[in-house]
Amino acid sequence: MFVGLLVCFKHCEEYGKTNQVKQKFRQTFCIQLTSVVHFLIFIGLYSSVLIQTAEIPHRIPVTVATLGGSLTLACPVSADDAGLFYWYKLRFGYMVQTIAGGSLYKLSLRGPFKNSRFTVTPGDDLNFLHIKNISKEDEATYFCQSGAAYDMRVNNATVLVVNGKVCLFQ
Repeated sequence: MFVGLLVCFKHCEEYGKTNQVKQKFRQTFCIQLTSVVHFLIFIGLYSSVLIQTAEIPHRIPVTVATLGGSLTLACPVSADDAGLFYWYKLRFGYMVQTIAGGSLYKLSLRGPFKNSRFTVTPGDDLNFLHIKNISKEDEATYFCQSGAAYDMRVNNATVLVVNGKVCLFQ
């Protein structure tokens, strides 16, 4: 649409130079056309800004755990979800790690999380992530995601902060 208006504007300039009688008409038409183009560009930019800011991000709550303690995180799930479910861990400065994944009712631990410290429990309305013997390395943002292959959404998240003294030298 903009290209067509700009091409028309270019032709207005060329025709306005060739004919003195019609020059005033063409100048007026071209000025009005330029105003329309600027208005459409402004509306396009303004609406894209509105679209981008329409969704307000939610603040992620903080969960405080004790060094060596245990923690259970819960994630709401719905029967409307198509069946995929994932737990993730995101440490500041690191890539996202998949803790567990699978269907809503059959989850399996992945990679370095396949150990006795981590367990996942699927439920009817909630899926749980259990962490035992919490360490400073567990400090991160944990979040869960569910949905269909092309319609995944983050259901819940928490920032885990671990309190306690860490002995570097013994």
